[in-house]
Amino acid sequence: MRYFLFCIFGTLLFADSLPECKSVADKEKGCIEKKTFFDEDAKEEVTSEAIFKNGKKQGVEKTFYKNGKIFSEKKYRDDLLHGVSKVYYKNGKLKDEVKFDRGIPMLANFFYKNGKLKEILQTECKNDQECITKVTNVRDDSYTERKVVRGENSIVWDNKIQSFFGDGGLHEIVIYKDDQLSHYTSFYPNGDLAQEIEYKKDGVIYVKQYDRKGSPLIEYKENLKNDEFLGGQCANGKKLTIAHYLRIKKAKGIAYSVCQ
Repeated sequence: MRYFLFCIFGTLLFADSLPECKSVADKEKGCIEKKTFFDEDAKEEVTSEAIFKNGKKQGVEKTFYKNGKIFSEKKYRDDLLHGVSKVYYKNGKLKDEVKFDRGIPMLANFFYKNGKLKEILQTECKNDQECITKVTNVRDDSYTERKVVRGENSIVWDNKIQSFFGDGGLHEIVIYKDDQLSHYTSFYPNGDLAQEIEYKKDGVIYVKQYDRKGSPLIEYKENLKNDEFLGGQCANGKKLTIAHYLRIKKAKGIAYSVCQ
């Protein structure tokens, strides 16, 4: 125990004595990188402090909200998350707590703002390199799975993400290509096809929707960059107008009544 406390105290002293990072050479020798940036998760600008040694992020990285409250505490080893990392809501309550093993999340709890448990993450590994990560919604037992592979100095997530209903039936398949969303497919609880979306690099998407029996219902195109409707029609031949398109967007799912 005395040795453990000595190591922790020694690490803190080491961090306090490091200069601020100003070059790649500094990161090799050892320094603290301080930066301010907009964080999508925090939804505001945050400030972070991270230790670099031998050109890689090491130890605890702390990030703070504008008001000075802690946003996250993440532990790194050779640029990979390793150990327990925590993210907090602005009200100070814990948002998520994740235990990483060399970059791969192994166990985690995710919480609502009121502190109630939202999701649980568990990872099972076939070997030291290949694992399957599963995130389960505690409300309805629906879950999402994704394969992850550990390389020598990095981890690689599989391009396919699959989501399932609480009874194990397939709900959604999401495909990425070159780190960009490529295809999305969803299914009804009975297994019939519900929706297909193809994503193009220019921001244009092609959408096909199906009725509850899996029969074609609607096809249309839109430009996500400027929410521009590019035309479409129902399976019965009815041409879609901008008014129909706005109804489809408002439905946030399958717009059954548009083609009636």
